[in-house]
Amino acid sequence: MRRSSLIAVLVLLLEPPAGAEETPTKVALIGPQAKALARALSGSPALTVVNVDPVRPSLEKPAQWALLAESLGAQAIVVGFGNARKTRGKLHLEVRDSQGELAGGRVLRGFRPAAVRRWVLARLSALAAKTKTVEQPEPQKPALVKPAWVEPPAVKPPVVKPPVVKPSPVQPPPVKPAPATQPVGEADPFEEDPGTGKPLRAPRAAAAEERRALPFALSGDVWAHHMSYLRYRDAGLINSRNEVGLRLQLDGRLASMSKYLRAHVNGTARFDVSDESRREAFFREAYVEAGWGPVAFCAGKRLLSWGATDAFNPVDVLKQSDLRDPLDIEERGLFLLQARLLLGQHLALAAVFVPLLEAGIIPSPTGMDPQGRPTSSSRWFLAPALPVPPTFVAPSALTDGPEAFQYGGRLSFSSSVVDAALSYAYSYIPFPHFAFEPPSFLRGGYHRRHVMGFDFQWTVLGQLLLKGEAAVSLTADRDGSDPAVPDSYVSYVLQLEHTFSMLGGSDNSLRLLGQFFGEHDLQGSGLPRDLIHPFHFLGNLGAEWKYRDHTAVELLVLYDAPSGVMVRLRAWHELVDGLRLEAGGVLLEGRDDDTFAGLYSHNDRLYAKLRYSF
Repeated sequence: MRRSSLIAVLVLLLEPPAGAEETPTKVALIGPQAKALARALSGSPALTVVNVDPVRPSLEKPAQWALLAESLGAQAIVVGFGNARKTRGKLHLEVRDSQGELAGGRVLRGFRPAAVRRWVLARLSALAAKTKTVEQPEPQKPALVKPAWVEPPAVKPPVVKPPVVKPSPVQPPPVKPAPATQPVGEADPFEEDPGTGKPLRAPRAAAAEERRALPFALSGDVWAHHMSYLRYRDAGLINSRNEVGLRLQLDGRLASMSKYLRAHVNGTARFDVSDESRREAFFREAYVEAGWGPVAFCAGKRLLSWGATDAFNPVDVLKQSDLRDPLDIEERGLFLLQARLLLGQHLALAAVFVPLLEAGIIPSPTGMDPQGRPTSSSRWFLAPALPVPPTFVAPSALTDGPEAFQYGGRLSFSSSVVDAALSYAYSYIPFPHFAFEPPSFLRGGYHRRHVMGFDFQWTVLGQLLLKGEAAVSLTADRDGSDPAVPDSYVSYVLQLEHTFSMLGGSDNSLRLLGQFFGEHDLQGSGLPRDLIHPFHFLGNLGAEWKYRDHTAVELLVLYDAPSGVMVRLRAWHELVDGLRLEAGGVLLEGRDDDTFAGLYSHNDRLYAKLRYSF
C-alpha cells in the first residue's frame, strides 16, 4: 500500500496541469550564425524551427521584417551575425516578433551554446507572454449581470449605479486594442550590457539600434604589446617585442528583401621598436560582395575560412600565412573572384578563382657567417643543413600570368546536427622549396599541388561536438624520386570538445577539448621538419574557463611526438567596456631536434598586451 500510494503521489506531482502545454513558437533563424543557432536551440520543446537561412537581409523597417516573417510562416525571427568562430569574435543576436518589431538584442564574445539558448528562450517566452496579453480581449465582468441580492452588503444597491450596468456612450467599446505605438520590448530592447550584465538604458539601446541602421559601420582595435624571450638572449637575435598597432574595419551594406551589396575593408598598421620586420601596414581584407536571392558574387582581397577544426586546418589552403612567429600565425586574404549558390536550405556550392600567386611570409636570412652559411636575427630561422656552404642561391621568381592561376570549389551540407563539406583546390604551395644540387648549388622554386579535402562538424548526443578534417596533397613528384619537388602527403585532424555550464549558470562555463593531428608523406621517405611541416604527429588537451564575457583563462598542453612538449597559458580580463588586459606565456621543451619543441626549445616567452576595441 505504501509503495502504490507513493507512486500515485509521484504521478500527480509529475503530471503537468491541464492546459499547461503550449503550442511551440515557430521561429525562423536568419544570418551567418543561423546554423550555429539551430544547433544550440535543437531539442527545445518550446520552439519549432521553420527556416534556417545563412544570408542576413539587412532590412530597416519593421514592415519589411513582418513581410519576411509572414512569408516564412514564423511567429518570431532570431537573427545571428558576427564572426564568433574567430578569436575574440563577437556574436550579435536579435529577436523580432511577427510584426517586425525588435523584441531584444545582445552581443556576446564567442559562441556559447548554453548562454545563447538560455537568452533566446527567455526572450521568446517574454514575447509570447506579451503577445498573449495584447491579443486576448478583456472578458466581461460577471458583476455586471449579477442581481442585486448577490452583491456583498458593503456595495450600494444597483439602482444607484446605472452606469455600471450599461457603458457610457462616450466610453469606447471593449474591442481589441489598437496596435502599440512603441515597439515590443522597448523598455528593455537589449536586455543586458555584455560587459557588466546590467540592464541597458533606453538612450544607449536606441543609439545602438540607430548605428545598426546606418549603411556603414566603423570598428577597430588599438593595442600595445610587449613580449620577452626567456632563454639564450643573444645580442644578434631579436629578444623581445615592443609593438603598438592599429586595426580599422569598415563595413557597408545596402539591401532589400532579396538583394544586397556589401563592402568590407580590414587594414592593420603597426610599429615594433625591437623588430624591424614588423614595422608595416597592410590590408588583411578588402572586397565587395553582391547577392541576389540564392546567388552571391565576391571580388577583392578576401580571407576564406574552409574547414571546421581549430588551429590545424588541412583543407584551408587558399590563403596567405605569415609564419615569422609560428606561435602567433597571422592569416591574410588573397585577391580572388568567388561565386556562391545556395541549393535549398541545406546545400551550398562555392567556386573560387585566384589570378595571382601571393607567397607566404617566413623568416628570411639577414647575413652570412664566416663559413658562408646564411644567418638571421629571427629566432625562428633555421639554416638548411648542407654538406658544404652554398655558393649560389637562386630562388625562382613568383609566377605571373596564366601560369599563376589557382582555383578551387567547395560543396557543403549543413543541418541542425551535422555540417560536412567536400573541397578541391588546384593551388601553389605558397612557400619556396629548396633543393641542394652538387657541388654547391641551392635552388628553390614554387610548385603546384592538387588538394582534395573533407571536413565535418557533428553534434553528438546533443552535447559533444566532434570535428574533423582530412586532405590529400598531390604534387608533380608522385613517387618521391625528384628532390627538387616537394613530396605528396596526407594530413588529418580529429577534435572533440564539450562546454560545461558551471556554478552560476551559462555565464560561468568551462570548455574542454582534445585534438589529434597527423601528417606523413605518401612515399614513406618522411617529411622535412620545418615551419611548413612543424608537426608530424601530435596530441593536445585544452581547457578554457570563461565568466560572462569579461574574464577567461586558457590552458593548452601539446605533446609533439616523439619527445616534445609545449605548454601555453593565456588569461585576459576586460577592465572596462572595450578595454582588455591579456597576459600569458609559452614553454617549449624537447630532448632532440626531431620535434618542433626540441628545435625551438630556446624560445620560451612571456607576454602582456593591452587592447582597446571600439
